[in-house]
This record gives sequence, C-alpha cells and structure tokens, in this order.
Amino acid sequence: MPASRRWWRPQWLLGSPAEISIIVTEVAGSKYRVESADGSLILKASAQPFHATARILLKRGHDPNSTLLMRRARSDVVAMRGVLAEVATMSVRESPSRGPEAGRYVPFKQANAVSAVDRTAIISAGVL
Repeated sequence: MPASRRWWRPQWLLGSPAEISIIVTEVAGSKYRVESADGSLILKASAQPFHATARILLKRGHDPNSTLLMRRARSDVVAMRGVLAEVATMSVRESPSRGPEAGRYVPFKQANAVSAVDRTAIISAGVL
C-alpha cells in the first residue's frame, strides 16, 4: 500500500453510524402514524412525523450521527433522509403568503398555561 494511503480503513471497520428506518402511515388529514421497520409504534400521530420522530429517538438514546430514513407505507422509496441530530433541530413552518418552509424547531409553549399549583387550586375549587 502506498505511504499516502496507510491511514485508510474500510468504513465498516470504523463503526459507521446506523441507519434507522421509519414507516409513516396517514391516519387523519395531515397527521401521520410512525412505526419502526420492525413494526413497533414510535409516534401515534403527528403533522411533522420525520422531525418529531428524530426528537423522540434522540431522547431514547439513539446515536445522533445515525441516518434517519423515512418511507411511506407500502413503498420502498425513501421519501426523506437526514442525520438524526440535524433533523431533530428542524421544523416546518407554513404561512399563507410563503407556503411551507424549513426552520429551527421551537418547543410549543402555551401562552396562557396554568401551572400545576394553580391547576390544583382550580380543581379543588370545583371549576374543572
């Protein structure tokens, strides 16, 4: 082997990141159910199944460098593909004037959320 190629190792020896396949099925309108390739349920319903699943898989401890592959039910075609850590940070926004566009994920925070203490007080007062 030439001296310039001594550093080279086959990718399978380096422990390349895994590929995670998910299958999405439309359940209602624009909501999708997500299952793993072995049929186990990952997500019951989501409007953004690819990105939501990436966040779930990271929370479950999957390798952030893994490749996430999304297929639709009854299809062998990969509809979306991305690195798990990158996909988890993204979201899709839609506006009437510009249509859908990719953006950073911002967790939902309810503007008028009731704290747990307030909720307990409301329940004990018989309002809820």
